[in-house]
Amino acid sequence: MSLPFSNLPVVTCGSFTFDGALAQVAAPGGQPAAPAGGGSTQQQQGGGSAPGGGSFMTLLLPIVLVGFFWLFLLRPQQKKAKELDSKLKKGDRVFTSAGLIGKIVNLGDKRAMLEIAPNVKIEVMRTSIGGLDDGGDDASKAKDAKDDKLAEAKK
Repeated sequence: MSLPFSNLPVVTCGSFTFDGALAQVAAPGGQPAAPAGGGSTQQQQGGGSAPGGGSFMTLLLPIVLVGFFWLFLLRPQQKKAKELDSKLKKGDRVFTSAGLIGKIVNLGDKRAMLEIAPNVKIEVMRTSIGGLDDGGDDASKAKDAKDDKLAEAKK
């Protein structure tokens, strides 16, 4: 059975020999190249650990990074979301993660009904509520009061 790419030619360019997808560095005399600096490797001397052997420190770094991100980024965000969820009540003016602003008409365990305009209600997931809207400027507060009066007059 023939291996793929086994018919590729061997190409030599200077001190590099390319045999298909494999490359081998050789010194000009055909001897294996010495490491930079003229010294010999630990394997040639017969001492030290095998290269590529995993150590505890290489495993510790990713674990520490994951712990760091959880502790300083994810945990505070989760606390803030729980705090907001416990504050929500009927009549609050909120904004969603999609950018819609409305007033809470009905509040369920997982969903909330928002009134985004007089007699225009939408149902959203509670998790999509981004926060409480402070009302912004005086013009938007006056518009909200006008909308509330129109909604009461129609009832």
